[in-house]
Amino acid sequence: MPKKIEKFTQGFVRRFLLGGSDGFTLAELVVTVGIMTVVSSLILYENSKFNSSILLTNLAYEAALVTRQAQVFGLSSRVAPSGGATNIGYGVYFDVSSPAPQTQFIFFADTNNAPGYKDSFQPEEIVNIIGITNRNYVSDICRYISTDPPLTRFKCAIANADDTLEKVSIAFLRPEPEPTFKYESSVPSYNTLVADYLVIFFRTFGNAIDKRCLVVTNAGQISVKSQDACIP
Repeated sequence: MPKKIEKFTQGFVRRFLLGGSDGFTLAELVVTVGIMTVVSSLILYENSKFNSSILLTNLAYEAALVTRQAQVFGLSSRVAPSGGATNIGYGVYFDVSSPAPQTQFIFFADTNNAPGYKDSFQPEEIVNIIGITNRNYVSDICRYISTDPPLTRFKCAIANADDTLEKVSIAFLRPEPEPTFKYESSVPSYNTLVADYLVIFFRTFGNAIDKRCLVVTNAGQISVKSQDACIP
């Protein structure tokens, strides 16, 4: 053992384990402060990662709850927020097109029974605009079709540059619990999107690894998944 390290170790043992009365030397103080700084930094970093992961999970569950609420409203024939209209559909609209605000999604009432929400639709159709905070955002929209060739079964708006998936609505209309998937076409209307299920991805800005997703099947099942479980 080098003499300097041996001397430092002996001094530390003598002062703190054997009850010596001498104080810290400058070198011991610098080393101690350095160790405390490193340990504190590691704890704060891990705590920040944990908090970010929890907030991302909460966002995915909030989106799932809003989608479930749309399903319940659609099946219960709830009166439109503007009043009057009954037996209307309700749904959730996601938009990842550029430069769309990917930090929100929209809970809507389908008063014209298209169903599907679009930017030019009436303001009274908007039930709630859910803002996304804490540096999280809607990162991608994907669909899965089991009957497609293996390489094209799972396609995404961003990852596969599929612009038909950039603006998607998930709507429910009585008496069916199954959703209607719609996407915006080149004309000002929505086309039906055929898929076994849709996957809405959520991420945190600056974190390319951690992800959560909302999965809505064509049978009306709504669930939240994380990491690799999002991709079939």
